[in-house]
Amino acid sequence: MATGVVRFYNDSKGFGLITPDLGGPALFARSAEIIGAKKLRATQRVDFEVREAPEGSFAAGIRILA
Repeated sequence: MATGVVRFYNDSKGFGLITPDLGGPALFARSAEIIGAKKLRATQRVDFEVREAPEGSFAAGIRILA
Protein backbone atom coordinates (compact mmCIF):
# COMPACT_ATOMS: atom_id res chain seq x y z
CA MET A 1 0.00 0.00 0.00
CA ALA A 2 1.13 3.50 -0.80
CA THR A 3 0.23 6.64 1.15
CA GLY A 4 -0.36 10.21 0.10
CA VAL A 5 -2.35 13.41 0.48
CA VAL A 6 -5.49 14.46 -1.37
CA ARG A 7 -4.55 17.45 -3.53
CA PHE A 8 -8.16 18.27 -4.42
CA TYR A 9 -11.49 16.48 -4.73
CA ASN A 10 -14.66 17.60 -6.51
CA ASP A 11 -17.70 16.11 -4.71
CA SER A 12 -20.16 16.95 -7.47
CA LYS A 13 -18.06 15.26 -10.16
CA GLY A 14 -16.76 12.44 -7.93
CA PHE A 15 -13.05 12.67 -8.72
CA GLY A 16 -9.82 14.33 -7.66
CA LEU A 17 -6.05 13.92 -7.39
CA ILE A 18 -3.77 12.33 -4.80
CA THR A 19 -0.10 13.28 -4.38
CA PRO A 20 1.92 10.17 -3.39
CA ASP A 21 4.29 10.50 -0.41
CA LEU A 22 7.12 8.83 -2.36
CA GLY A 23 6.92 11.37 -5.15
CA GLY A 24 5.99 10.98 -8.77
CA PRO A 25 2.99 12.30 -10.66
CA ALA A 26 -0.37 12.92 -8.99
CA LEU A 27 -2.79 10.02 -9.28
CA PHE A 28 -6.40 10.22 -10.45
CA ALA A 29 -8.88 9.29 -7.72
CA ARG A 30 -12.57 8.57 -8.29
CA SER A 31 -15.39 7.98 -5.84
CA ALA A 32 -15.89 4.33 -6.93
CA GLU A 33 -12.40 3.53 -5.56
CA ILE A 34 -13.00 5.01 -2.08
CA ILE A 35 -13.58 2.43 0.65
CA GLY A 36 -16.08 3.57 3.29
CA ALA A 37 -16.95 7.26 2.95
CA LYS A 38 -17.48 8.32 -0.67
CA LYS A 39 -16.05 11.82 -0.29
CA LEU A 40 -12.53 13.10 0.18
CA ARG A 41 -11.24 16.50 1.30
CA ALA A 42 -8.10 18.34 0.29
CA THR A 43 -5.18 17.67 2.68
CA GLN A 44 -6.63 14.34 3.94
CA ARG A 45 -4.07 11.54 4.33
CA VAL A 46 -5.00 8.34 2.51
CA ASP A 47 -3.57 4.96 1.62
CA PHE A 48 -4.20 3.28 -1.71
CA GLU A 49 -2.90 0.91 -4.37
CA VAL A 50 -1.43 2.24 -7.60
CA ARG A 51 -2.99 0.68 -10.68
CA GLU A 52 -2.25 1.19 -14.35
CA ALA A 53 -4.76 1.86 -17.11
CA PRO A 54 -4.34 2.88 -20.74
CA GLU A 55 -5.02 6.50 -19.67
CA GLY A 56 -2.33 6.39 -16.96
CA SER A 57 -1.87 5.52 -13.29
CA PHE A 58 -4.74 5.85 -10.80
CA ALA A 59 -5.39 5.24 -7.10
CA ALA A 60 -7.48 2.17 -6.21
CA GLY A 61 -8.78 0.91 -2.87
CA ILE A 62 -8.50 4.38 -1.31
CA ARG A 63 -8.84 4.48 2.49
CA ILE A 64 -8.84 7.57 4.66
CA LEU A 65 -6.21 7.47 7.42
CA ALA A 66 -7.09 8.83 10.84
